[in-house]
Amino acid sequence: MTIPVGRAVATVQLLRFISDPPLRRRVTAATDKVESFNNFTDWPAFCNGGVIAENDPAQQEEAVKLTSLLTNCVIFDTTLPDEHRAGASGGGVADHRGGSGRH
Repeated sequence: MTIPVGRAVATVQLLRFISDPPLRRRVTAATDKVESFNNFTDWPAFCNGGVIAENDPAQQEEAVKLTSLLTNCVIFDTTLPDEHRAGASGGGVADHRGGSGRH
């Protein structure tokens, strides 16, 4: 795609965004979700208070992926309904120490 065509496509998309309130609401809602997730990742971050001290891109990428994985696990655990937590032994939550952990 040439530069003028690319600019025309971008202009059409921008005009569509400006003139379509439902589209703006969907884009804003999606952006808000992503920003909320990124803000939440600061809480479980284990990288020196959320600061990645390494200059190695591979280690930076690993730290970001691990923090995102941990954040997703916290969200999943928090939002998982209790009926899906039931263990095979009839309703108890499996304890990480091996007990039944009934709540």
